[in-house]
Amino acid sequence: MNNAGNYVVKNVEHLSYAEWRDLLDSNVTAAFLCAKYAIPRMRRRGWGRIVSLGAAGAYRAHGSKGMSGFYAGKAGIVALSKSLAREVGRRGITVNVVSPGVVEDYDLTVAEARRRKDKETATGRPGTAADIANAVVFLCTEEASFVTGDVLNVTGGWLL
Repeated sequence: MNNAGNYVVKNVEHLSYAEWRDLLDSNVTAAFLCAKYAIPRMRRRGWGRIVSLGAAGAYRAHGSKGMSGFYAGKAGIVALSKSLAREVGRRGITVNVVSPGVVEDYDLTVAEARRRKDKETATGRPGTAADIANAVVFLCTEEASFVTGDVLNVTGGWLL
């Protein structure tokens, strides 16, 4: 599970080269390195699951100025994962991305979220960390063995 990735909100003209590199390295390069060193062990076992965290906003942009560096890193994770899925798929290894929508309160339970309103989502409720975790858990199961190279947007319909 690749869940690392720094987050900086700055317009490109104010983003330093070091900050740009940090955003790409903490997202794409970190996912590359995890895969590079995990795949040999997975290949020997004939089974493995690689799941990286993306960001639904990387596709929608949703008027999010200052997010170019962060979104570039998350889009890079998608490209890396899709290509990697082709490389290792015949070895019993799946590679996918979970792209969350907005999760404002990471301590919010699903039960509490169901009692709240969110006009931005089709489900009418806010997202929770548990929603994201459940998607990751599914992609790590044998039942998801035919799901690879995909991006699962866990947004409650925010992208619609």
